Amino acid sequence: MHGIGRARLDRAQKKITSSGVPIKDQRGTNGGKNGKTDDIRTEKIKIKNPELPAEQKKELETQHAIHLAKASKGYELPNKLLTDRGNNVMVLCMDLQQALPTPKISTGNAFYKRKMWTYNFNIHDYRTKIGHMFIWDEVTAKRGAIEICSCINKFVDLYVKDDVDELVIFSDNCAGQNKKIILLLFYLSLIHKGRFKEITHIYYQSGHTYMAADRDFGLIEKEERKVNYIFTPDEHEELIRTTRKATGKPFVVTRMKQEDFKDWDQLRKHIVKRNAPNLRFTDCCYFRVSSDYRAGYGCGASYTFYESRSDTKVNLVRIKDQAAESAFNLSNKLVPRKYSSLLPLARPKIEDLNDEPLMTADFYDYDK
Repeated sequence: MHGIGRARLDRAQKKITSSGVPIKDQRGTNGGKNGKTDDIRTEKIKIKNPELPAEQKKELETQHAIHLAKASKGYELPNKLLTDRGNNVMVLCMDLQQALPTPKISTGNAFYKRKMWTYNFNIHDYRTKIGHMFIWDEVTAKRGAIEICSCINKFVDLYVKDDVDELVIFSDNCAGQNKKIILLLFYLSLIHKGRFKEITHIYYQSGHTYMAADRDFGLIEKEERKVNYIFTPDEHEELIRTTRKATGKPFVVTRMKQEDFKDWDQLRKHIVKRNAPNLRFTDCCYFRVSSDYRAGYGCGASYTFYESRSDTKVNLVRIKDQAAESAFNLSNKLVPRKYSSLLPLARPKIEDLNDEPLMTADFYDYDK
């Protein structure tokens, strides 16, 4: 085919899904507009370069050692928190699984057809070692920070006991979902409501983001490899629900409905976004909101913050005076539904979904 060998085509097919999305998950690498990434493999490649000057090599080795030390410190934190803190503290990690294709058909022309995507967001409780899965499809909602906030809100309503007054959440550095001001405003609204005294969101070092939520996804993917066909999101849900059933600690699965997704971005209307002095938002390794500082959030670039409690405070109130800060309350602000109708699918995708042999259930009789 135009001089391209079969082996090369096979390698390309392994790296690219039928929708053109890379199979490898690149989230959490802190890639920005300037192309800068904080990738440990890049550092290793530079250090091994024989043409690199000795002074520059020494500097890179020092940076590499600091990077590894910070990563190790981050990995130690969940167990340390579980040991040092009481049952009133809930330690969690969260992640969004790579989109699940619906239908899943690995043979024939159907493999190359456009798929409908099913999304699975996992909140793993380190204390109980149980993963809570929140599932929806691409016509129900998107998969940005608003949807992540809505899933956490659902988790708090359904699964967090009243005597829990502090949350500690670990995640990767995905800038589009986990590291956004919307998430902090959502946390702050829970503080203003009096639901929690403190919420801390901790970000693992880029290149070292493997956590319990990823192990849960590994178990799900292992079970999916045993199944040749999955035709609807309901079948994805059932497979996830039964993945760990034999262990006595099956995943807790919640199907997200469209009314569950709130437009948390509306909270931005009531604040002025300010950055910490001498610290970029993307460089922070944690954010903390608490009842002790209701006017904004604390942040820092070190994992030793639980010992020092030395946050850099960021005030979000429009007018910086005591009266305005005392009156600042996000819990009484209107947060409407994000979606009022099903999201449209592209015409070519609809045609592929309705095409034989994919048309196996009424689920795909969707024309928007």
